[in-house]
Amino acid sequence: MQKEIRFIWLLLMLAIVTTSLPAQSARNQRGGSGSAGNSQAIRYTAATVDRITLIRFEKVQDELKLETAQVQALGKVTTDNNSLVRKMTREAMSIRNLEQELRIPAFVEFKNKLKQTNKEAGVSVSKILTEDQNYRLQEILWQLQGINAFLNDQFAKLVEVSPEQLERIEETIEDIAAIQKGAGRSAQNLESMHRVRAKKALDEILTDAQTAKVLELQGESFSLSQASYQDQRRGERGGSR
Repeated sequence: MQKEIRFIWLLLMLAIVTTSLPAQSARNQRGGSGSAGNSQAIRYTAATVDRITLIRFEKVQDELKLETAQVQALGKVTTDNNSLVRKMTREAMSIRNLEQELRIPAFVEFKNKLKQTNKEAGVSVSKILTEDQNYRLQEILWQLQGINAFLNDQFAKLVEVSPEQLERIEETIEDIAAIQKGAGRSAQNLESMHRVRAKKALDEILTDAQTAKVLELQGESFSLSQASYQDQRRGERGGSR
């Protein structure tokens, strides 16, 4: 279980850090509900931070004020998802043994399968939560996504960013990725650097009204740490309340 926790935490860090690989369509790789803009890159962005990932956090469960029956129902969903993720992770280990030209497309395929698996589990999560709980979970997701939330059509539309603004935002994401790639810093330091640079860029790009809208969509401030993730157990236990 600890290996799985470390693996999913790595996915979370990849989401926050944002790494890019060339020569692929970002729109095609993100899939799902679509994405704003048309930058040519594969982004391991905060889109990876999804409902099934967050609902495992005990801190998130407390924030949503889940009932005992909900925790138990979510436990089954996360347990089933855990089994699929473990199986996919074992299969993905062979990717590192491939030739370089085969490694990237193989990892992209794995990433897309993982995303689809988590998306389907996320639908199950949404059905268990109430309308208010789903709304709060979405706020938390957009908070953790940070600047990457603008790659989601819905978020970009709600903030009413112009094509020119969106282009500048995507350039910022690419610049951050280029700086962070191979920087040799810890995930925590990378996350901190990412957020500082992203905030400075958004302060310059967005209007005051748009910034206010972003804060409204993100809701009350909420944060997670690696420790809080490693301490979570409710999803694996199937509920303990």
